[in-house]
Amino acid sequence: MKLNYSNGQLIGTITDHVTKFLSYESKIVDICKQEKSNQPLTYSLTHDAENNKTILNIKTSDGNLLSHPTKYAIGEIIPIDGTVASFFLRHRTARTSPALRFAFMSDINMLLSINDANNTYCMRITNIKPVRPSRITTDDACSLGVYSLSISRRKSYYIPNFDTDSITFYATAHRAMMALAYKMLPKNAVLNNQICLMYEFEIIVK
Repeated sequence: MKLNYSNGQLIGTITDHVTKFLSYESKIVDICKQEKSNQPLTYSLTHDAENNKTILNIKTSDGNLLSHPTKYAIGEIIPIDGTVASFFLRHRTARTSPALRFAFMSDINMLLSINDANNTYCMRITNIKPVRPSRITTDDACSLGVYSLSISRRKSYYIPNFDTDSITFYATAHRAMMALAYKMLPKNAVLNNQICLMYEFEIIVK
């Protein structure tokens, strides 16, 4: 799996700040469109052992059961395309950028101490949840890659851009999450607030 370098997904995953990711899956979107109610989806997950698939089951307000396998299965181990070494090779100025060091001092110092040229990072899927971008909670937003800090006793939320050595602050976690969602999902999916899948994972180093 390729994690976004510029938005901090890769380093967030390696430093255990990012433990979830969003996935737009068109077949899942299509079956969810059949549920006309605005109420939260009633869903369950089942495992197809024969095919090693996780099945998302949506129960509609009129009693129908709609099912489709998810892209990744719970328990599946997915190799990550990227290392700390490759991150700093691509973003050489991340070590010295005043903005990034202000926002990511502890993360960058930790990364600088890691020699992972021979490491392979993987993620093991531990849970799956259907969500709409506009309804993602603050806790989930922070697990997806939104950062926060307090300035003059006021909490601000931000996302990085390592390509431009900059960070963008937002007044609320919701605004930061929507900005991040536009970088992670198709634009129309965010504009139309379509169902996407939020995968939770744990990092494995081999």
